[in-house]
Amino acid sequence: MKGGAEAYAYFLRRYTTTNLTADQIHEIGLQQVARIETQMDTLLRQLGRTAGPVKDRIEKLRLDLQYPNPTSEESRAQIMRDADAIVRDAERRAALLFDVRPKAPVTVQPFPRFREVNAAANYNAPAPDGSRPGTVQIPRRIERMTKFGLRSLLYHEAVPGHHFHIALQVENKDLPRFMQVRALGGISAITEGWGLYAERLAAESGWYGDDIEGQLGQLDAELFRARRLVVDTGIHAKRWTRQQAIDYGIEASEIERYTVYPGQACSYMIGELKILELRDKAQKALGDRFSLREYHNTVLRAGSVPLQVLESQVDAYVATHL
Repeated sequence: MKGGAEAYAYFLRRYTTTNLTADQIHEIGLQQVARIETQMDTLLRQLGRTAGPVKDRIEKLRLDLQYPNPTSEESRAQIMRDADAIVRDAERRAALLFDVRPKAPVTVQPFPRFREVNAAANYNAPAPDGSRPGTVQIPRRIERMTKFGLRSLLYHEAVPGHHFHIALQVENKDLPRFMQVRALGGISAITEGWGLYAERLAAESGWYGDDIEGQLGQLDAELFRARRLVVDTGIHAKRWTRQQAIDYGIEASEIERYTVYPGQACSYMIGELKILELRDKAQKALGDRFSLREYHNTVLRAGSVPLQVLESQVDAYVATHL
């Protein structure tokens, strides 16, 4: 399209809140895909799954971990019980990593049947007056009726992901009211970046223990976000065809999303990588004085801000502790 390159550069700036170019984001994506697939291959081999591409081995694992008779009411009820247990366990574990946690509770609910065919799991903020909890909704269509990736999904959407970030913003009286109620919407880079960071934090903190299938679920979710960097920039800046994007490992419905929503899919991993970069920067500067809890306090208390503003907040935290 005429002016398309300029328009896409604008959307990348808007959604990532950085000045990274499409070429830079594409290269970051390729590097992250290679890193994650190598880790996944190692874990898959530990499970004796050695034949075929990583993508095919993961798809077989997803099917093997499917709930029995996934359309049955028994299995549909069981996945909700499992989801609630994962969130409650995450709340207990998060007490070791976070000083600041939301007062509002979080619940997990299924989408109604008429929506589950094409709904994606999401998080809805609690009411500012405390009359409604934070709510995670998950679809129970047949391909989602698997234990594979369920833990990382809930770490992203609930604890310590979106519920911690968004509910704390609602409750933070130090923020301007328009930020508390998200009157102008959220900022995808930090909101989705935090959700993806939360998935990785759980793995780094040993929450999976010896659950190799769970670790693979976390890496598969991260790989999906890395592939998004490659595919979104491929479509909008490198003249990739729709089929090229599908062949790279992204389902067709996602390709349609990226086509009409340019740049947004890049916000997840760019945000996560920035949060990790700032954590490393603070840790190197402070050494033994670095506190992961205080770092998390700094990020969560900032609310929904551009990544440059988050960096200034972290720099201020470091300066006060030197």
